[in-house]
Amino acid sequence: MNLTNHHKAIWMSEWVACWRPPTMQQLARELNMPHVKLFTPQQAALVLSKRAMRFLYEDPAEIRTALDGCRNGILWRFYHE
Repeated sequence: MNLTNHHKAIWMSEWVACWRPPTMQQLARELNMPHVKLFTPQQAALVLSKRAMRFLYEDPAEIRTALDGCRNGILWRFYHE
């Protein structure tokens, strides 16, 4: 994925925002999604990132970049606790 500076900024901003909650379960509670326990970590991160980013961007390319950054931030926190 070859990102412009604008998309790099979006990716890193969302990575940091989604990396902040201490656990995936706490993020799920903040997003009012208690059923996330039923998913694998990869599936849960994707579902949580979609929920967190759903109203933030209008451009489809920016949405994809934000989703990827958020998902990676969630997974980083999960695997590096």
